[in-house]
Amino acid sequence: MRAFRARRALVETAEQKESRLAIDRQYRKQRSIDFGVKKTVEEKQTHLISSSQSEVKRLADKRSKENAKEREERLTAKRAKEMNRRHNLRARETDAERNTRLERDRDQHRAKTRAKNDSNMATDRNCTCQKNSRREANHLISRSQYEVKRLADKRAKENAKEREERLTAKCAKEMNRRHNLRARETDAERNTRLERDRDQHRLKITVVSEKMNQNARKRELNKALSILPIFNPLNDYHIYRINQSTSSILLHDLIEQGRKTTRFIIDTEDDYYTHRPSLIQIKLIQHQSIALLIEVHHLSQATSVIFWLIRSLLKVILNPSNCIYSWGDAKNELDKFISCELFPSDQLQQINNIDIQKTL
Repeated sequence: MRAFRARRALVETAEQKESRLAIDRQYRKQRSIDFGVKKTVEEKQTHLISSSQSEVKRLADKRSKENAKEREERLTAKRAKEMNRRHNLRARETDAERNTRLERDRDQHRAKTRAKNDSNMATDRNCTCQKNSRREANHLISRSQYEVKRLADKRAKENAKEREERLTAKCAKEMNRRHNLRARETDAERNTRLERDRDQHRLKITVVSEKMNQNARKRELNKALSILPIFNPLNDYHIYRINQSTSSILLHDLIEQGRKTTRFIIDTEDDYYTHRPSLIQIKLIQHQSIALLIEVHHLSQATSVIFWLIRSLLKVILNPSNCIYSWGDAKNELDKFISCELFPSDQLQQINNIDIQKTL
């Protein structure tokens, strides 16, 4: 063999040698794969997984092909093997280990029995309750559905005359019911009912009259304002609503803008229904003006950071060095908001207010 290899080595070329070595490497690699010899941990794990999967598949195929007799023999042998294993273990255990094992088995048996009994009782009770409730619910639903369907069919078939008679009878029945109730009521109950009816009637009249007056005022206002040309602002402006949802970053920016501004326009509004002071409107007169709408009834708590920043903003705006323009006396209008704790009264008395009504 050595002579053959030596003679072959003398006659083969470099390409033949490289081809032979490549074939040898491939053969060794395939042989190592077949015999489970792996070079890395990942390859070993892959080999073990594939081997276990093939073993499981082999056993599954084997058990799927066995008949009932073979299966019985296999299970009998398995049980006998398990019994022998347990017998050998118990033969070697001490008295203390035996007592511990028996106590553990008894506890497990009691727990299983108790859980099974509780489950059966709960199941029976739930089934009974569910059956009864389901039966009653189905009965009520079917009865109501049947009644609704019967009335719908009956009313669909009636003509105009029958419908008029039915509504008349219904009204008469309701009147009789009210008459019977009033016949049994005492004098005190009657007086209470009449007073309640009068109050409800007054309330209805008040609401209707307010709506009529409101609509009339709107019509008059629209008619009076219809002759005016469309308002066009002289410069651009941005509107900001100041309430509890305003961010602190925006308030800091507005404070900086307020420090750069010296002229402001202030106006206030009351609630339409409650007539309580509710809105402070402030305009920062700049090249690109800023309009602030401070909703005093929607501010955060007085101890919050947002409320403190709003107070700081108003303190900057109401500085005595600034010029405050208003339609009327701004001090009187802002005095209604002292209870909101947005600014003190002494600061309000020091503002530089210019009433435009007096200058015209």
